[in-house]
Amino acid sequence: MDYIDKFQKHLCNEGTGHNTARGYISDLKNFAQYLKESTSDDFIPGNITPMDIADYRSYLRNMLNRKPATINRAISSIRMFCEWAIDQELLGINPARKVKGVKKVKQSPQSLNRNQQNKLFQELEKDKELRRPPKTIYRDSSIIYVLIFCVLRVSEICNIRMADINTLAIYGRASIEQLQSVVDRVRIN
Repeated sequence: MDYIDKFQKHLCNEGTGHNTARGYISDLKNFAQYLKESTSDDFIPGNITPMDIADYRSYLRNMLNRKPATINRAISSIRMFCEWAIDQELLGINPARKVKGVKKVKQSPQSLNRNQQNKLFQELEKDKELRRPPKTIYRDSSIIYVLIFCVLRVSEICNIRMADINTLAIYGRASIEQLQSVVDRVRIN
């Protein structure tokens, strides 16, 4: 039985969730394959060095173009395996301990382009044709118009209270003029 199988048994005995364990094992098998191809070493805990892990991190990022979350999960899986190997007295220190993860790049929220907006408005029209209850149509239309024309986030829409609408004051990025124009558009439709 190899070390990855033993680690998998350990995860099962510890009650680790099936998907979590499957992710760890997949990460470790990929790392073992990388080590075999790059160093010709067998996957033995004592053969793993911090440099191997750092090189693997670079390989995932630069050669395979993996996202930071995927890379960080792989590093975490290796770190967990090494902790287990220490408990089993297969390693003296954790070679993954000081290997840092990859920083996540924050992406700006994307807005809908004009075609996507038009498709959304067409769906609202279909609701009218399907004779859905008017309250539902008004609610959905209001939400869509406010989202698009006030450039609000979904979380900001969720925090709107009726009192905010009556006073035309939403706390966030929307201006009163933007909201007034949306209220007028919703009344027209």
